[in-house]
Amino acid sequence: MILKNRIAIVTGARVGIGRALALGFAGEGAHIVINDIQNEDASREVISQVQNMGRKAIHVQGDVALEEDVGRIVSATLDAFGRIDILVNNAGLRTIAYLGVENRPALEMEVKDWDRMIAVNLRGPFLMSKAVLPQMIKQRQGSIINISSGAGREGVPGKSAYCASKHGLEGFTKSLAGEVKAFNIRVNALAPGGRVDTDGLGGLPAGVIVPAGIFLASDDSRGITGESIIAKDWNQERGIEA
Repeated sequence: MILKNRIAIVTGARVGIGRALALGFAGEGAHIVINDIQNEDASREVISQVQNMGRKAIHVQGDVALEEDVGRIVSATLDAFGRIDILVNNAGLRTIAYLGVENRPALEMEVKDWDRMIAVNLRGPFLMSKAVLPQMIKQRQGSIINISSGAGREGVPGKSAYCASKHGLEGFTKSLAGEVKAFNIRVNALAPGGRVDTDGLGGLPAGVIVPAGIFLASDDSRGITGESIIAKDWNQERGIEA
């Protein structure tokens, strides 16, 4: 078990990629802090699955775009486990439809919708990373994994806010990696390589991201930082079916 007794915070861990990574990490021995904007009842299934593997799991409700909530997530983690080895910045919005409106050109987008997308997808990873780094620096080790997207490398008409947030996340990843490398802390971006099926509409299974996620969280990725990995391609290069 290459993550035995490691402590991992996974934001947005109730469903989709976050859930898949939480369970994948637990399968490799990690104890999991499950964050979601919804209450603990909504995350009960994933909590039970982690515990059934013999690992510890706690749930901390919170909005990663709010500094007060982020502080509570990190404090609860340290109170429960005393350390933080892995942070997965997964919580995010994919479309403006999540905010009650359809995707639309930037010219027609309301400022509040733009602001919410940037707040969750970019401000959230900044706040979470800033909050865990003092503990990781104290430990002289850690791994931060920012869940990105192909939209962080290109433009998609009607999704300017989402693309901007993911382009920003890619830049943040590279910059932060250089800032904390001296403390043996790795910061990398990880994208699935296609649309992930989180709503039954088709797409890649969320599990496609797990093998590369485990690699980046583990000591096997020692020395790898500031990189942006496409999970689908990473799996294919290694003959992994996920």
